[in-house]
Amino acid sequence: MYVGTYHKYNCGSIFGMWFDLTTFADYDEFCAVCRFLHRDEDDPELMCQDYENYPEEWYSEDIMSEDIFDLIQEFAELDEDEREAYEAFLDVKCDSHISVDDFRDAYQGEWDSEEDFARYIVEECGMLDNVPESLKDYFDFERYADDLFRWDYDYQDGHVFCC
Repeated sequence: MYVGTYHKYNCGSIFGMWFDLTTFADYDEFCAVCRFLHRDEDDPELMCQDYENYPEEWYSEDIMSEDIFDLIQEFAELDEDEREAYEAFLDVKCDSHISVDDFRDAYQGEWDSEEDFARYIVEECGMLDNVPESLKDYFDFERYADDLFRWDYDYQDGHVFCC
């Protein structure tokens, strides 16, 4: 995150500094370092002028809340695939305050389609184990997927989540 101040910005300066939020022990330490950087102002009103490597939903020109700071630190610990899935989960839930633990509890993996996930569920649960082979081809996986994703699951960008 690039942190400047509103005063400097309004005076035509973008003086500030890029900070890696994962290097701070906590939110208070981050704010203290930012205030120290801008100690030439009596009461610096911190301004986030740019960001990278975290979801857009968490960006604000104003310095983020402690909750968002904590989420950014959790997000940074995810591998690239998990980050992609987590961002899809944020889109599905329309809520930017979802913890990594809640994401992991809901995440069911990556699938090529809703129907592929439905096939997996049917196989894992053994739903057709006692059905004669000659009848198994008549099972409607597409319709079953419609039911699953109407009530119990969400599909976003190839990722499946429990509702």
